[in-house]
Amino acid sequence: GRKYLEENHTYKSLAAKYLKVAEEGRRPVEESARWAASPFWVGFNIVIVLGLVTHFLFPAVAPHLFHNGIITFLKDPHTYHQIALKAVDLPWIEFSFRPEGQFPAGILALIYKLTGIHKPFMLLPILAVLAGLSIRGIASCLDVLGVKGRWWPIIIGLLFTITPTSISWMIYPHKDAFIVPGVILIAWTFMAVTLRRIRLRHVLSLILGSILVFTSKPYFAELFAVGAALAIPFAWRQPASQLGRYGRLSFLMIALFLFGAIAYLKKGYSDAGEGVPQDITNNQNSVPTKDSLPRHIQTKANWKSLPLGLSLNKALLALAYTRERFLFQRSHGNTNFLSEIHLEGAWDTIKFIPKALQLSLFEPLPWRQVEGGIARKLIFLSAQLEMLLVYFSIFFLIASGKKSWSPAVIICIALAVPFLIALGFAAPNIGAINRYRFPFLVLIKIAGFAALWNSNRFKWPGRLLMWVDPPRLERKKNKVMFLVPDDQTFVIQRLVMAQGIQKAGYEVHVACPDLGHAASIRELGFIHHHIDLNRGGLNPLADFKAFIKLVFFLAKERPDILHNVSIKPVIYGATAGSIVGLKRIVCLINGLGYAFEAKTFKGKLVLYVAKALYKNALALPGVRVIFQNPDDREYFIKENLVEEHKTILIRGSGVNTKKFYPTPQPQNLKPVVLFVGRLLRSKGVEDLIAAARILKNEKIDFDLQFVGEPDERNPESLSWTDLKKIEDEGLCKLLGRQNDMPHFYREADIVVLPQQNREGLPLTLLEASSSARSIVTTDVPGCREVVLDQVNGLKVPPMNPEKLANAIRILIENPQMRERFGRSGAEIVQKEFSANIIEAQLVKVYESLLNDSVPLKDNQVLCSAIS
Repeated sequence: GRKYLEENHTYKSLAAKYLKVAEEGRRPVEESARWAASPFWVGFNIVIVLGLVTHFLFPAVAPHLFHNGIITFLKDPHTYHQIALKAVDLPWIEFSFRPEGQFPAGILALIYKLTGIHKPFMLLPILAVLAGLSIRGIASCLDVLGVKGRWWPIIIGLLFTITPTSISWMIYPHKDAFIVPGVILIAWTFMAVTLRRIRLRHVLSLILGSILVFTSKPYFAELFAVGAALAIPFAWRQPASQLGRYGRLSFLMIALFLFGAIAYLKKGYSDAGEGVPQDITNNQNSVPTKDSLPRHIQTKANWKSLPLGLSLNKALLALAYTRERFLFQRSHGNTNFLSEIHLEGAWDTIKFIPKALQLSLFEPLPWRQVEGGIARKLIFLSAQLEMLLVYFSIFFLIASGKKSWSPAVIICIALAVPFLIALGFAAPNIGAINRYRFPFLVLIKIAGFAALWNSNRFKWPGRLLMWVDPPRLERKKNKVMFLVPDDQTFVIQRLVMAQGIQKAGYEVHVACPDLGHAASIRELGFIHHHIDLNRGGLNPLADFKAFIKLVFFLAKERPDILHNVSIKPVIYGATAGSIVGLKRIVCLINGLGYAFEAKTFKGKLVLYVAKALYKNALALPGVRVIFQNPDDREYFIKENLVEEHKTILIRGSGVNTKKFYPTPQPQNLKPVVLFVGRLLRSKGVEDLIAAARILKNEKIDFDLQFVGEPDERNPESLSWTDLKKIEDEGLCKLLGRQNDMPHFYREADIVVLPQQNREGLPLTLLEASSSARSIVTTDVPGCREVVLDQVNGLKVPPMNPEKLANAIRILIENPQMRERFGRSGAEIVQKEFSANIIEAQLVKVYESLLNDSVPLKDNQVLCSAIS
């Protein structure tokens, strides 16, 4: 394998990368996750929803547009429904999957026969499966063509497939519902076999695609045969696969033989049938003359061959005959389809080929058509808008340059062009031409977008994708972007971590709303960006608006490492980062919040959505998820929200032990019990007030002080009004938000945090311990990591004011115990939670990402080194 990689010029750069990491005992990180979600299920669910709305809701709103549950301006679904009803009564021995030659009608008849429910919506699950196959096939084609990213193949698949003009065949019985995924599967098979190893799934894909296409349109086989013949030379030129060039050639020749055999057996419009229709003259007793014969019969009778061989002359005759027969049988009056031109020979037909391409691509419909109601006008307008995608794709193919025309791109074009030429000859037959050429235009659009994607990012049109998939930019310093809920949270909780990263040589940026501390952030040498993620809000429109702004912000800034902290920054930041192609994302889970303790229906719904968003956001291979306590880490792994090898345990954000240093116990006349944090119910504020009331009733004299404010954007917050009433009772003192926290820790005898639910690793407890103060807290994840019971504090059950009051009483009455707990706490912080320790651990995480590698054995080496 090493020798093959070294000798094959196509893989030299790849070989160098893999050989280097092999020598260092590492494996490279994947560039990006394949997809953010399953393209199949995305397409399936969208069509199911659209179908249910269209079949059940729209008929009630606009009954005049529907008949028998089918939209009235679509002819084919009514036809298939009637054919299916006729086939239902046939005995099984006479049942056919193609009654009257219509495959969708056969499938519908089978469903009617098995269920006894004769309604077209019964086909909806199958239509949804076919739509899912289409999206999945497009995503796979783009994957082969080199279009990377977790979201872009899905977005492009939706854009190219679920369009207004394709909705009809996605939600009603329609041939195109079977043809489109079949065409895409066949195209993917050719591309995958050309550029990758031949596998069993390629054989199955070819068979399935052929069944879907040729059971509905058997005469497409001859066009696929031509396209396959054009594609084979480009496939042959590629480096040998595992089976070698001859193995690939054999596979493609088998496909060509399959298409040729079906084309030989089929019957279609291009077959120059014998005889003269009886109704070509008004007088049935008269004998038609040569000049009175229909134009397609004249073409056959007067055909002038060229010395091009029998097969080519026959193909040209089929094209000309098809066009002339359509013009005779289905004239469309004053159209753009050049009905005055009569093809009577091979040379006439060859000269008409450019015109045929013009008709199929640039004159799909009479552009001034306005007949019909508003619904038909909207469909016609959507067809015109959809063609703009094709024109952009052709422009990208032309403008992207020769280097962007990979063999797979050429294969897309080779499979599409024969059909588009044939369609140009048959154009007079098409009342809604867009529907007939749709699957092949999808191939043109895929080829165009792939050419755009693979073009030079520093030139047009490649610069259009600079923000989506930019080249690697060299910077003097690696750029780290902290995405946090607000500026005060950053200054209080993440400043030590950011300063350590800055000291390690990184350029640190901070993205958060400016609530009054942005100037302080800039004074510390950081670069501040104003971004508001609507923290605490549940308005989906406001969140969506904030998310879109974040996408464009990250696309512009493109940090080398994106460091997200807290729930919304983690979910929105990681998702937006993956959309714009960021490869290195660190997510800090600093507790799970009240959403993970939900008991109401609304809370459970929020929890379900939060889990789904977490799972998607953390799917990128370049993501590292930092947990501050093992309970949260185990919860995420158990709930399959993140893969275990991406998780890292770093206990806390780091305590500045020079700022929060041990001090002697204060000599207060009355012991001071201090609470620091946001005044939320989940922080146990109400439990602490209830405990204070119990102690006051017992005539125990102490001062309860609250340093912090309510959080109006958090539903768990207490109001100022309620807090003022409690203060007026004499139970506590409200000190508000303070900056000089070391002073308050020095003046406190006991620090209390009666947390009710999960916490990351409370900085309050770490700073209090570092200041040599005894602690009372609850036995919940996060808090239990800091406090060792009877060592540096006391632990009580959550939401239990009586036991909380008892623990506070014990420490109030035992100053020696407070002093002993304080000394032990300071030693624990110095050894395990100091800023230097946390900084070193975080720098290792960053380095593992920037080196494009992770240690062997699923990150275990890195995890053990950090933990």
